[in-house]
Amino acid sequence: MQRSCENSRDYIDRHLKICEEIKKPLVMEEFGYPRDGFCFTPGSPTEARDSYYKYVFQLVADNMKRGGRFAGCNFWAWGGFAQPRHEQWQVGDPYTGAGTQLCLCQRQVYAEDDPRGNPSDQEKIGISDVCLTNRRKSRKVKRSC
Repeated sequence: MQRSCENSRDYIDRHLKICEEIKKPLVMEEFGYPRDGFCFTPGSPTEARDSYYKYVFQLVADNMKRGGRFAGCNFWAWGGFAQPRHEQWQVGDPYTGAGTQLCLCQRQVYAEDDPRGNPSDQEKIGISDVCLTNRRKSRKVKRSC
């Protein structure tokens, strides 16, 4: 996972530099990380993925707090409350964020995958900070279209 974090940081830094040069925001879309051991079973461990997402969300939140170009992010993919019955989608299975052509469990984030447990206030990074900072930034943006 360390290499994934390093590569992601490099990718993000390169794109933030470009965004700064052209004075545009950056939205990081559809990033993801597999379940531990590339397991396909719903409810299987997601510790590495949880750590990776926390790392990326922290990069976004820190940049936004500094007034940087990050405008938001979204991971791939939200499976919600679906209960997949097969590894590959079949007629009659619930629709999830992965669509019908991909494995339903490996990169899906399901509601039951909640990695937070009972986080302390110091461990709560992110999403609310990102949303609040994004809302403040959007009020300052001059609409050109």
